[in-house]
Amino acid sequence: MVGRSKVTEGLRQQVVQMKTNGMTLSAIARQVGRSKSVISRILNLYKTTNSFKSPKKAGRPRKTDAREDRSLRRMSMGNRFHTAAGSARHCGAEHGKDLSRHTVSRRLTAFGLKAHTAVTKPLISRKNQKARLSFAEEHVVWTEENWSRVHFSDESKFNLFGSDGKHYVRRHIGERLNPKCVKKSVKGGGGSVMVWGMFSAAGVGPLVQLHGRVNANVYQNLLQQHMVPHLRSSPNQPAIFMQDNAPCHTAKRVKIFLEGQNIELMAWPAQSPDLNPIENLWKILGDKVMAKKPTTITELWRRLEEEWTKITPEQCERLVLSCGRRCAEVIHSRGLYTSY
Repeated sequence: MVGRSKVTEGLRQQVVQMKTNGMTLSAIARQVGRSKSVISRILNLYKTTNSFKSPKKAGRPRKTDAREDRSLRRMSMGNRFHTAAGSARHCGAEHGKDLSRHTVSRRLTAFGLKAHTAVTKPLISRKNQKARLSFAEEHVVWTEENWSRVHFSDESKFNLFGSDGKHYVRRHIGERLNPKCVKKSVKGGGGSVMVWGMFSAAGVGPLVQLHGRVNANVYQNLLQQHMVPHLRSSPNQPAIFMQDNAPCHTAKRVKIFLEGQNIELMAWPAQSPDLNPIENLWKILGDKVMAKKPTTITELWRRLEEEWTKITPEQCERLVLSCGRRCAEVIHSRGLYTSY
């Protein structure tokens, strides 16, 4: 059944005028399309209040007024990480009121300031921002042929039992220790595998398991045994090698080695994992491996090798050719954060 529209001030004025003109309740009800009980309430309200305005509804009065609401908004805009509980204490002390975090949360939500999980990104200093912007402006005009010559590299860690971060679970009251709701762990965290890999638009390159600390000596040997032969055999020449600014990558002996091998090195801006498409490749690899549910370090490494070889050249090409869009986003953000 379709509900009646709201009783407006105009309708109340019309009903009162019709009654003043001598019409009966039944006649008025038929004329305006409302029940006799509604007409009676309208007339009684006017007789009691001598007003056509809606009566104030009962209920608990608001804890904050408009000025205090604006104060809460300014506080939240000044520090986006300020919690509702913290804002409630601060505003309550300032205005002499006892506010709950729920009240503050409702007021801020009404302003469009709804709480969300914050995106985690590397800290970008003014120097980093300038370098990122300069890199993006230089490379946004690169053609697909230019990008296809670049071989992206990086290290990554894969945990046996998922990520190191927090895990959330949906459960009912009393299910805190339900085996289905408990995140299993083993002594030492179950272990992990650290790898180094590289890829280009032509497909994946070598994937190498790393053991222990990777210093400049270890990294140079890795480049000599794996990177150089792969780069030399690349169909897209002259090939360009990309590495980030980790200390072992920028060590003097590594620089001398790369120069001696006549390796063209891409100058890379610090704090820029969003510009490196191999980060997306690690995510693809990790999802595939975790779907296999490896239970030992040996099996984890075997699965990593298997799934790495299954990554297609088409997937690699799509990732590499996204670099132009990544540069465009860096320019749009003036060197700050992107969606990648």
